[in-house]
Amino acid sequence: MTNAALYVPRESLRTSGEEFYLADLIGLAALAETGEAFGLCRCLEFRGGDILEIARASGGETVFLPFKKEIFRINLMVAA
Repeated sequence: MTNAALYVPRESLRTSGEEFYLADLIGLAALAETGEAFGLCRCLEFRGGDILEIARASGGETVFLPFKKEIFRINLMVAA
């Protein structure tokens, strides 16, 4: 099995309410506390922790923020 690729169907992967796969965050709207559009999430992964790259809605500079509870409140809304 050395150097063999292992694949798992996405449906079989489970997370708790406080866990997210970075791929699920890509493209999500980042909103300010007021509900105003701030930008879109792009994700980066570093050895020291996960960093979210936010492409600003206003077209300003891209913002890089650590993905921590103290900074982000996550509310994933799934369309039916």
